[in-house]
Amino acid sequence: MVRRIRKVGGFDVFGFWRLDMRRKREVVEGQMFRKLGPGGGIWQVIAIRKDGLGTQHAQLQRSDDHKTLKTLAVSALLDPTQFETVAEPQD
Repeated sequence: MVRRIRKVGGFDVFGFWRLDMRRKREVVEGQMFRKLGPGGGIWQVIAIRKDGLGTQHAQLQRSDDHKTLKTLAVSALLDPTQFETVAEPQD
């Protein structure tokens, strides 16, 4: 998207930015993600919480070891360089 920012010396100055589509996605309990990179694994969201500043965090449980838990910012889960969503198996 392009937007005119201001005029400089009689010329229009334009700013370019991309719309961040990831912000429109929502992370919900039960959703599954694959960590990209070595030793990534599949993780399931078991809880969503907000911290004191309003940042959302997801508590994750490793699908092949239910005792392994971690908490990440939801923004990290929505970062396509770190995680990808995993389609849940159809019954």
